[in-house]
Amino acid sequence: MLGYTDLGDLPENKRIEVIGNMVMTAPQISHDRPFVAGIALEDQAKADRYAEKLKKRFPQIRIIETVPGLVPGTVLLRVGKALQ
Repeated sequence: MLGYTDLGDLPENKRIEVIGNMVMTAPQISHDRPFVAGIALEDQAKADRYAEKLKKRFPQIRIIETVPGLVPGTVLLRVGKALQ
């Protein structure tokens, strides 16, 4: 799925499940560009928590980077499938 999905109304663990399933089942964009999901979060602590939960539940997920978000004070967590 390409685009934007607002998961804000779901409980956190359900959000983790939806994100992980999406990343793991999304088709690869091209032979050298795997699907990447960007998750906008309120702060670094939440980004760290999401990354930890994603890795625990979906061991094949790769944490690509955590960078400042577009809105001041927010964080963007980028995740994708492990490189093969």
